[in-house]
Amino acid sequence: MNLEFIFLIFGFIGSGIVSMMIPQVYLTIKTKKTDDLSLNTISLNLLAILFFLPYSLYYNLYPYIVTNSSLLVCNSILFYYKLRNELATLANNIPIE
Repeated sequence: MNLEFIFLIFGFIGSGIVSMMIPQVYLTIKTKKTDDLSLNTISLNLLAILFFLPYSLYYNLYPYIVTNSSLLVCNSILFYYKLRNELATLANNIPIE
């Protein structure tokens, strides 16, 4: 077992730990509540992922590809629910004349 393989395993373990967003996504889907989530933070996360994913693909950084792909899915789900709730709130607060 060479040193490169060991560090590759470390990278994949770190990628798995990043899946710490899964409980938040599960809770958001289950409760449909997004009051405590920041749309700005989710948007910045998505922007960072959209820049970092092509970089990871270009340099064949497989642990980062796994990490960014899973984060892209998680943040996209959170973004969808947050935006849906924000738009519903705006629609309910519009005075009808």
